[in-house]
Amino acid sequence: MNCDFKRDGSVYSNPEIVLRSSAARGVVGSMSIREALSRKPWLPVVAAVLALGTSGYFITHSGISGQQTMEANAYFSADDGQSTFVAPMSNLPPFDQGGTTAYRAFVFSCDNGSTRFVGYLQRYTPDARRRIMQKLADRQAGISHDPVTAGPRDTEVKKPGSGNSWVSSADPAAAKIVNVTCRDGGNPLPLLP
Repeated sequence: MNCDFKRDGSVYSNPEIVLRSSAARGVVGSMSIREALSRKPWLPVVAAVLALGTSGYFITHSGISGQQTMEANAYFSADDGQSTFVAPMSNLPPFDQGGTTAYRAFVFSCDNGSTRFVGYLQRYTPDARRRIMQKLADRQAGISHDPVTAGPRDTEVKKPGSGNSWVSSADPAAAKIVNVTCRDGGNPLPLLP
């Protein structure tokens, strides 16, 4: 036989009585909910305002409200690093820019931004670009929620100038290309648009 103790120390012998009696009391601490609400009638109003405020905050800060997120920009070059332009990072290089091929340009400065230079250019391999574009389209259509990633074998880099060749980012020679230094041997400041 199941037994339980009452507050006064006597024993309940029937578990149904225990359940019915504790549910009937509706005890919150030593005061029932009904008693608490009758003593503090402002409590439900405060709870409702807090609930509405919290839900409003999460709606406006989670993108559900229809606000668009700002897209990040990057530097690109369509003349082998001689000049740059700013465009959304969603442009996967190489891409067409006014009839010429544009590549991602990594811009640096050795004098806190007074003068700028392209340290190196980057592009995706044709297969990687095609795969990434398909994954982005699948995400946009809601077909996939997998993250879109690219590895070192998916990109190639080169120093600016027509005489320099593209090298796979997975090739050890790429480390020398992306290791940009100032003329005095110091480390340049990478710049963002």
